[in-house]
Amino acid sequence: EKGGEAGEPFPWDNRVLGCQYRWYAHVQPCDHRGAKYTNINDKTHTLDACKYCKMGGRTEKHDIDPKTGKCRVCGYQYRIDATVTFDANGGRGMMAKQTVNSRTSTSLTPNAFTWGGHTFKAWNTEKDGSGTSYVNEASVKLDKDTTLYAQWYTNVTLVSDSPTVVYDGQRHEVNGYTVKIGDQTIKAEFPKVKASVERAPAGAYPVEFTNVKLGKTADRTGKYVVTELVEGKLVIEKAEQHVTPPTPMTGRVYDGNYRKLIRQRGQSDSGTIEYSLDNQNWSKSLPTAKDAGDHTVWYRAIGDANHKDFGPEKLTVTVAKVALTVKADQKEKSIGSPDPALTYSYDPMLCYGDKFTGELSREKGEEPGKYRINIGTLTAGNNYDIHFEGNWLYIRSRVAPPTATPKPTVTAGPTATRKPIITPDPSTEPHTTAKPTAKPTVKPTAKPTVTPEPTVTSKPTVTPKPTVSPEPTATRKPIITPDPEAEPHTTAKPTVKPTVTPEPTVTPEPTVTPEPTAAPADPDITLLARLDSSESDDTTLSLSWTKVSGADGYDVFLARGANVSPELYRSVDASSSRIEFTDLDKGGIYKAYVRAWKREDGEKSEIGEASPVVCAIAGGYNTRYCDPESVTVKEKKVVLRNGGTYRIRASLTGSRDDLTILNVVSPLRYFSSDERVATVSATGKIRATGSGSCTIYILANNGVRASLKVQVR
Repeated sequence: EKGGEAGEPFPWDNRVLGCQYRWYAHVQPCDHRGAKYTNINDKTHTLDACKYCKMGGRTEKHDIDPKTGKCRVCGYQYRIDATVTFDANGGRGMMAKQTVNSRTSTSLTPNAFTWGGHTFKAWNTEKDGSGTSYVNEASVKLDKDTTLYAQWYTNVTLVSDSPTVVYDGQRHEVNGYTVKIGDQTIKAEFPKVKASVERAPAGAYPVEFTNVKLGKTADRTGKYVVTELVEGKLVIEKAEQHVTPPTPMTGRVYDGNYRKLIRQRGQSDSGTIEYSLDNQNWSKSLPTAKDAGDHTVWYRAIGDANHKDFGPEKLTVTVAKVALTVKADQKEKSIGSPDPALTYSYDPMLCYGDKFTGELSREKGEEPGKYRINIGTLTAGNNYDIHFEGNWLYIRSRVAPPTATPKPTVTAGPTATRKPIITPDPSTEPHTTAKPTAKPTVKPTAKPTVTPEPTVTSKPTVTPKPTVSPEPTATRKPIITPDPEAEPHTTAKPTVKPTVTPEPTVTPEPTVTPEPTAAPADPDITLLARLDSSESDDTTLSLSWTKVSGADGYDVFLARGANVSPELYRSVDASSSRIEFTDLDKGGIYKAYVRAWKREDGEKSEIGEASPVVCAIAGGYNTRYCDPESVTVKEKKVVLRNGGTYRIRASLTGSRDDLTILNVVSPLRYFSSDERVATVSATGKIRATGSGSCTIYILANNGVRASLKVQVR
């Protein structure tokens, strides 16, 4: 029919030409229904032969039905749909099913399951992981419904080793780690993972992991995965220093100068030694001190980058006080008169800049008698230990002048000297005499006169005592006490006991021939000098000296070189006892001495001997030599009998242990303050020559000195 459905195909041939029907042609492509197809693949098929259109041998693409996935022509099943079901397999959560097919790659739904302490590993078609495995979001083609089971890693933490070692100059390595689940350590191997560090200096170095990715790096068995790294540290601690403590000075005695308290510096193999006197202010310089007492020296060693600091530690250095002997002078006065000035002598000399303060005192009383002279408030400061030798103040009764009688003359021998002032000892009876207690020190004069000594009677009716026989063998010699305040050639008035009331009768004393006196000894040492290097300037030397009584000034002599004689450098007035030489050659050797003088008739007149020559190095040392630093004697006091001897045992210390002590004049020189008491040889041998006391000085080249007290009985 026209416009109708197409019927069965009708073969067109000549037999229908005579047909009485009207035919309407309905033309459409041949669907090759019932035809055979060969060479079928995923994309095409080949038409073998069509019984309708007689076509054959033509290759065509599949005509896929979207719903069925089959080719409409050849019936090839091109696509199969499948449903995927997800199983948590121990995890928690929900995931919807997913449709996939066999022909088109489809990405699996991302994993949404979780499990504490575990990390998703993959999907597997078997629960135990023995089937086909698919990674998360893998692309799949399935031709049948499939259940995928989640596979899980157990999370582990890798903790690197963290050794601590002490620096020893060698390189140290770390190459290890521990596998942990929580606090539990397990055994697991991660073949490619490394945790290592290699260092030598002291410090803390983090250990670095390599070949590891968190959540992905699994062990050899696939059971564990690394989810955390704990990178430890290689700690190389600083090593202890090897410190040799400094050597303190010993035998140090106060001398008025700042002196080093350390003989030998401390040593450290890997640090810097510093010193302090208060544990707060530190310096590399050796500490110095001036005053006597116990000085605490702190020291420490500042370590380098690989060594610890050392200390602080401390040691004590004692600077001894100067043993100072102060001897009060004997005094006297008449009853009712003012007290005389209480004077004294002392030994040894005070150091430069030091002086006495205060004054002596005496026992109270104004009646005739003797009163002890005490030290009172007298002091030389805290740097001196005073040994005080007291004396007496005698208060005499007023005595009427004796009746005039002829003054007998005294015949002097060929070596006669002026007779000393005669002062009767109040502790003896009248008319008694004693031998002199001190040698006269005045030059011979003409024949002296002696005032006759009175004879005193206790009652007027008593016959006076007979006079003493003029023969020397029958007369006791009077006690001879030189009066420091008396004028030459004056005689002391005799004293009487205060209980005698009548006027005494005076009998002239017979002529007395005084004993001859020894010739004066060699001049005593009165001027000492000392040459010191400056603590702050290597080109300055300082010369100091002891003052000489009565001097109007001093001449200072200086020379550069050990074999050069010093020449006059400068004259100074009597107020000076110190001078500085500046702009000297560092390390040069210099010699100096001082001479005291006074003016007489407008001309300079030398007083006594010049000081011993002293030598020192500008800067305190040079490449070969160093200055002496201290002189030490074993004994501080020696007691001898007249004629006895003693060998001084002294030692000398230099300012540096690694250099030779400067020796230009003599290593040690010896001098006596009073050769009438004791002499000393160039080798330090003392010989007692007379009763009394004196001081022996032991001098080093630069004038550093020690002293020794000698008592001769």
